[in-house]
Amino acid sequence: MNEPLAVAFLNACDLPRGWYEKAAWTILETRFDGGLGFLSTWLAWREDTKRPRMLHFVSITETVPTFNELLTNATAVNAELAALANELAPHWFGLLPGFHRITFDSGRVTLTLCVGELSAMLSEQRFAADSIFLHAGTPTFTEKPEWDEWRVKSLARTCRRGTQVAIADANARLCANLSSSGFILEDTYKAQFNPHWDIKNTRGNSLDQAAPVGTCAVIGAGLSGASVAAALARRGWQVTVLDQWREAAGGASGLPVGLAVPHVSIDDCVLSRLSRAGVRLVLEQARQLLCQGQDWDATGTLEERTDGSPGL
Repeated sequence: MNEPLAVAFLNACDLPRGWYEKAAWTILETRFDGGLGFLSTWLAWREDTKRPRMLHFVSITETVPTFNELLTNATAVNAELAALANELAPHWFGLLPGFHRITFDSGRVTLTLCVGELSAMLSEQRFAADSIFLHAGTPTFTEKPEWDEWRVKSLARTCRRGTQVAIADANARLCANLSSSGFILEDTYKAQFNPHWDIKNTRGNSLDQAAPVGTCAVIGAGLSGASVAAALARRGWQVTVLDQWREAAGGASGLPVGLAVPHVSIDDCVLSRLSRAGVRLVLEQARQLLCQGQDWDATGTLEERTDGSPGL
């Protein structure tokens, strides 16, 4: 993706005006490419005084570009995007098949990078997008090069009524499949999810019907309670934390030693992917909030070969 296309996607989805003063905004991009879609959206969010409190950008890719490729693409556009690309550097590791959630700006901006074949990654999404950046051409995907009926139906399941869709490289087959799946095409570059049938789940609600933030109490000021309180506060909630101790982490969470180890398996099963994602989040939080070498350190992972060959 080049920068003009990224800007065209934002304009086709009526952004940033569409997200003005919303609590949160979620964008699905069907191909990560060189990262300019995410970087341009992140820059638009940073520069907007009426931006949503939370921005979640979900992007799918079969192959992950190297950090040098990201930086080169961003530098070719402008210095602002290059600066944002450099913020990706500490996080650009271990991006194996699966979902990888990376947070920025004190947790208010989230990039979820979904590494895998497009159809499989679409079928695993469990959210309603407010905007979609749809790449009709799929030159990097090895299976099902076109947007067939089933792939478009998977896309529709990620939409709420009113979701705006920006389309690049549209064709007649894609437009026909979009229309039959509930999308109203304004032209070959822009559509909206607004089916004529009733949607019998929460995706039928408009964004304005989302539950407003309010006040709440969290019982327990350990790691779990503090994490929940912080996540709610980032979303605008007024949070009161209650604990039996005089200070936070008075129980087991205050122990001076902890260990986080990823589960490793030859088949890279769901447990391995989940634990790897958890370790990534631990590392992100540790780098942001703690002093490395004093409060925590990354000691690496030592594996013993189980096939009988010598070495570690």
